[in-house]
Amino acid sequence: MKKSRKKTIPLPHLKIVQSTHALIIRLSFGAFIVLVLLLVLGIGLSNLKVFLGEDVYTIITSEFFLLLLGFMLYLLLTAYIIIQWKSIYYEIYPKKIHFYSGILIKNERIVDLRDYGSANLSQGFLNKRYDYGTIELIGHRPGLASEFLLNIPHPKYYLSAIEEIL
Repeated sequence: MKKSRKKTIPLPHLKIVQSTHALIIRLSFGAFIVLVLLLVLGIGLSNLKVFLGEDVYTIITSEFFLLLLGFMLYLLLTAYIIIQWKSIYYEIYPKKIHFYSGILIKNERIVDLRDYGSANLSQGFLNKRYDYGTIELIGHRPGLASEFLLNIPHPKYYLSAIEEIL
């Protein structure tokens, strides 16, 4: 008879980075924001013709200038989103979780798992479709705030590993 083995956290720890699907959704949203900004800018510039003068107004409202501006905005926003996405990760140890974040200033926060009694998984439609989600650690002491591991790929695996520790 074959024994079933529980999945355990490989020692010394697990490193979890945010899901690439969450990154793709953020990048798509960033493209939408840039398009909306360009639309608002194009509409708003039509009222500035008197203040800017004919020559400046013609340059700013040209299709090439607006496309170039939109492309530069999208590149900057994309770079920021990717760098932010890469800077957030978690490390699960047998008795604690390290939260890392920050682009210019690195932040590290350590959470003692002995203070938490349970964990929940939250997944929306897209999260289930692309197999990522948010794990919430719920404290067993009154007044202890919940901790969240955001946009985790394969969250059921990590949830079972965390529940095993708790």
